[in-house]
Amino acid sequence: MAWGRDCPSRTRPHPVPLIISEVGATAHIYDKMRLVLEMSIVREEPDTAVIVVTGRIMLGPQSQRIETEVRDLLEAGRRRIIFDLSGVTHIDSTGIGRFIAALNAAMRQGSKLAIAGAGGQVREGFRLTRLDTVFPFFETVDAARAAL
Repeated sequence: MAWGRDCPSRTRPHPVPLIISEVGATAHIYDKMRLVLEMSIVREEPDTAVIVVTGRIMLGPQSQRIETEVRDLLEAGRRRIIFDLSGVTHIDSTGIGRFIAALNAAMRQGSKLAIAGAGGQVREGFRLTRLDTVFPFFETVDAARAAL
């Protein structure tokens, strides 16, 4: 059946799976679909910081933390910033855009930014946008630290 006037609205699939009769299940499914993003700076050296990111990097205020953290680290004198994305399960175009903004900020300061541990859908997102040729990618944080 085609979308549009030939398709009654009650038969259109909802973009998020919902269980209408069970409010608790609906909330649970909604919670699974929400952005869960955690960031922590685990290692700092005089000129290097490693930011460990876990969860999903998507549209929303949490993803702005990527730019904020980079800006704060640059102001604190860090010239090498490594993002450990081994715990990231999903990234959308907004998340990728946050990394572009962070890279631009680092480059304006004469600093370097690298991505370590990105795999699966996350690495594929950068590859599809050809940004894997712009960002330096490394298998591990130690490899990134040695190369920067």
